[in-house]
Amino acid sequence: MSPSGIPLKIEPNNKKVKSPIISWVKYSATPHSWNTRSRLTGTKNTAKLTSSGQKFVQLLLWE
Repeated sequence: MSPSGIPLKIEPNNKKVKSPIISWVKYSATPHSWNTRSRLTGTKNTAKLTSSGQKFVQLLLWE
């Protein structure tokens, strides 16, 4: 996600998931929530969508 909280890329994958997931995140020593309007959580190389992030992605995908 960009610093404004907009996903930079959304693409289908052969992997079966129940809901959208983060497949890659740029390393950051600060919490990802600071740079994504709290749509991601985690630090360093790990990130996960927050409930707000999940809802936002679902809105973008018309789910």
